Formats: sequence, structure tokens, C-alpha cells
Amino acid sequence: MVVFAGGYKLESYILDSNALEIKTGDTVKIIQKTGSGNISFSGQVETVEDSAVERLSPLGLKESRVKVTIIFSPNSPVVLGSELDVQYTTVSQPARLPVPKTALFSWQNGEAVWVVEQGTAHIRAVKKGPENDSEVVIEEGLVEGDIILRDPNLTGLQEGKSIRALLVPQEIS
Repeated sequence: MVVFAGGYKLESYILDSNALEIKTGDTVKIIQKTGSGNISFSGQVETVEDSAVERLSPLGLKESRVKVTIIFSPNSPVVLGSELDVQYTTVSQPARLPVPKTALFSWQNGEAVWVVEQGTAHIRAVKKGPENDSEVVIEEGLVEGDIILRDPNLTGLQEGKSIRALLVPQEIS
């Protein structure tokens, strides 16, 4: 970390395969771990080097990395010389509706979920978006606040079937 007239500069090395996604002017989140918790603040990418250098990973593996210089305010709550983590945002998406993958089932050449409307079960066709191991983003077919059933294979479940919601109280500690 280097002090300059406008604040601090931080050098970060990222894998060369990620370098094309980082641009000058991008905002980054800088995280400093402390004994009482993490402190985070923002910085801005000042430069992304044009070429990669070979560096050793913490595991001792040779990796091709690109140097990224980040600037941040001198008012940032950082201890100079400390180790910092940098989070880069390469893709930003508007608010999404993730649902458990277990809630989806095949229906009419597509995907659907069971939705509870006015106490009865109804099949609703949905369009899937990005997903991970446990959740899938619903691009079309649901709106925030819809109540869905996590298990589409419940015994006796059918269109128009009366559904009683079971609310599980949260544990108070």
C-alpha cells in the first residue's frame, strides 16, 4: 500500500483469466479483517496492467496474474501495512427472484412451480435464469411475495387443492 496526495494506493494481483472483466474506474469493495469483525470500504480501480506476470500462489503453484492498482480515500478506516481482501464486481444484475431448485418440475415442455393463491395450489409456468447448486433465478412467471411450495411431489397435490400454510416459529435466543 502506498500513500499519495489523494489517499492510498493498493496493488492487487488477479488471475489473467479475470483481467478482461476489470476496467479502470470500476468500484471495488475492500475488506480488512480485525479482531472485532470485518471493516469494509470502497475503492476505485486506477489501472489494470496490459500484461501478466508469473506469481506463486499460497499453495506454491505458478499462476499468471495481472496487477490491478486501486485507489481509496485517506479517511478509510485501514491499518497501513495490513492484509486486505478486494472484491471485484464483474456482473451486476437487477434484483432477482431465486427459488430452491427442488421447487421446480417439468411441465408442458418447460418448467413450473406450485404457487399457493388464496389458499389453493396452482401450477405456474416459469422461465429459468442463472442458477447455482441449490437455487435458480426465475426470470418470468413469479413476482416478489408469491408463495411457492418447495416440494412439488407432495402426496395428493393437484391443481385447485386446498393448502393450509404451516408457519414455523423462529427460535428465540
